[in-house]
Amino acid sequence: MKTRQLYEKILHNWPAKIICFIAALFLYAFYQISSLDKKSYTVPLNIIAEGSLVPAGNYPRRVKVTLRGKPEDIVHFDASDIKAALDISYYPKKGTYTVPVTLTLSDALMLADPLEVHVTPDTVSLTVENNYYAYKNLEPVLDGTPLHGYEIGNITVRPPSVKVSGPESMVKNLAPLQTLKISVDGKSSSFSQKTDAVIENKFITMHEATAPEVFVTIEPIFQTMKYKNIPVIPERLAAEFHVQEEPLLGLLTVTGPQLDMEKYTPQAGTVTVDCSSVTEPGIYTLPLLYHIPGTLKLENRETDSVEVSIVRNLSEDEAESNIQHSEQESNLKPTEGGR
Repeated sequence: MKTRQLYEKILHNWPAKIICFIAALFLYAFYQISSLDKKSYTVPLNIIAEGSLVPAGNYPRRVKVTLRGKPEDIVHFDASDIKAALDISYYPKKGTYTVPVTLTLSDALMLADPLEVHVTPDTVSLTVENNYYAYKNLEPVLDGTPLHGYEIGNITVRPPSVKVSGPESMVKNLAPLQTLKISVDGKSSSFSQKTDAVIENKFITMHEATAPEVFVTIEPIFQTMKYKNIPVIPERLAAEFHVQEEPLLGLLTVTGPQLDMEKYTPQAGTVTVDCSSVTEPGIYTLPLLYHIPGTLKLENRETDSVEVSIVRNLSEDEAESNIQHSEQESNLKPTEGGR
């Protein structure tokens, strides 16, 4: 009898009781939801590529992750407790796929209860290609100007190339890589400098075993100058003789470092004629001697010899007689208006 009465009480006005029960559930859920705190983080979106494919198209580098939980739990967490990734390890071939964003939560975050986790966006359209390896040449980039009088000579890089990898189409079309700028400003001697290669394509990875080293040769600038009408000075001529008229050398061509050439001007004695073989007056063809500073070089010779007229010096009596004879001739000349 008691069981029947209990059963009748339960069934009495049952629609109202069910409505109240459902309302209570909603009130409980609303209370739970309203009592939860919400916090959002922006976290890096990484790529997991353990197969033969790599990303070959743009994708968002960060995603937004929203956590809902008890305030006393949420306050202890930050972005470091969340890892977001796109896993392309299991895709079979190159193409464009819709890849879900995978979240990895820290152990402490996993223990939070209740906890709601939402990520935006939750999927990403991603183009992938085969991962391709190749060696690309390095081109050094120099900046500035050497010291006045110097210039850049040979430039070498060791190693001359670096290994890169990335999407096949991008690696195959990749131009030689340039280095960071290396200053040669004010340099007057050769030097070497370790540097790094620069690659602007974010989809391509460099695999440098050692940092590239650039060797730069700095050399003096050489300049060639031509000088005309250089006097030829006799040397080792016996005291009893003299050259009737000193010859001139038509052209002298000299080459050397620019800084030395800027200071150089041919002086008396730059070109001489060797008169040591002269024993009698006459006309001789004698060898020329060129006296060029050690840092400079005679570029070419206009001639190796020159013709000179050698005459004997007059004695004192002969010189005095010549003077008197000249004076007499002058006196014999008619004056202006004379007959």
